[in-house]
Amino acid sequence: MSESITLLYRAFNPSEALAPTDRRVVDCDGARHGGIAGQLAKEFQRADPQKPMHRLFTGHIGVGKSTELLRLKQILESAPAATRLETIYFDINDHLDPNDLKLADLLVLVASRVQSHLSGRKDLKGFSATNVALERFWDHVQQFANSGVTLPKVDLTAGIAKLTVEIKEGAPTQREALRRAINEQRTTLRAGVKDLLETATQALQQQKLAQGLVVIIDGLEKLPPDQHEELFFTGCEQMADLAAHSVYTVPMSLAYHPRFSTLTQAFGHQPVPLPMLHADTAEGMGCLSRLLDQRCAYADVLPDDLFEAPETRTRLCLQTGGHLRYLMMYVRSALSKVDELPITAAALDSVLRDTRHALARQIPGTFWPWLRRFRPGALAALPDDLPTEIRRDLLHQLIVYEYVNGEPRYDVNPVIRDLHNFQHGEPAHPAPQP
Repeated sequence: MSESITLLYRAFNPSEALAPTDRRVVDCDGARHGGIAGQLAKEFQRADPQKPMHRLFTGHIGVGKSTELLRLKQILESAPAATRLETIYFDINDHLDPNDLKLADLLVLVASRVQSHLSGRKDLKGFSATNVALERFWDHVQQFANSGVTLPKVDLTAGIAKLTVEIKEGAPTQREALRRAINEQRTTLRAGVKDLLETATQALQQQKLAQGLVVIIDGLEKLPPDQHEELFFTGCEQMADLAAHSVYTVPMSLAYHPRFSTLTQAFGHQPVPLPMLHADTAEGMGCLSRLLDQRCAYADVLPDDLFEAPETRTRLCLQTGGHLRYLMMYVRSALSKVDELPITAAALDSVLRDTRHALARQIPGTFWPWLRRFRPGALAALPDDLPTEIRRDLLHQLIVYEYVNGEPRYDVNPVIRDLHNFQHGEPAHPAPQP
């Protein structure tokens, strides 16, 4: 039975974004009141490739955005040639340091990923991974770097790839030196990336391989909140000026930022959300249950063997609040507390208790009066007098969940309801009406 636990443990990896063909994937479109990937695919296929469309994609961290974006990539690339779109997907966390990310870093990474993705295609005649602007940019960075940063004397394509590595892994002083060099040539870099993307689109169209190009940039919603300001507000005009269709992931908390209208004006639309599941509805519970079944089947374990009783399974699903990553985390943690199947109610209780204690430690005292507003149940809207900074942190830290499939509502992470600080003390009083 220990082998089964090992296989289950691996099957419930909470950090793994699943490819659309993975046997563990569960279709939750019905529970989410619509297919987000299919909706986005239609928009890109209908848009003019010469007038790129840029979309912001949002949702709580861990609800399946990466899997949905990989599904979007599959839909776009499997379409007939007349509507097919070449799609480049990457997660910034795989290539750059999310705790120290600048807009110029992102442009360098876009250039590197486009070059890497398209350079190896033998059928893409007319495409060049180099252009005059990028050559000028690379020459300047190499010359500047000679004063303290060692960069290899390699061609442009290999050089841009190496540059992203140095930005991520170099010593702080080296990163700052590189950024000074990059910023001095920022206009040239933007021109080079623009030419690169336009050349790629033209080559794809001329060879009748695709009608255009889509760049999907994942992982941006995981940046520290203090970096969102610079990237999404100061840099939004440049992000919305990329010379190819694009998707950027953004945190839900941006919708409550005082400068949110700056973002929507630059992109020309509201962020597209991937909704949380309602664990307390038949549709939501059904999706969570199928997810458990699929993971068990992947590990060659009968679903009925996973939990000691149906009540334990139901309680697990309800305590996630419909959050998919928490479901994975709870099952994994519970498996670590047993030597053989099934997962017992006591093991689940221990996991939930650990989670409650961890959350209690991270919630500042100033949050509790506001959280107690949820004692009677979910709210149709967050309180108008809730301070912006607290509102942002409640959503970003998964203390409060936002549900947008159906009528909008907000509720606390279910495990919080059993905490002493939630059950005792006074709620924040509404601000007096003028």
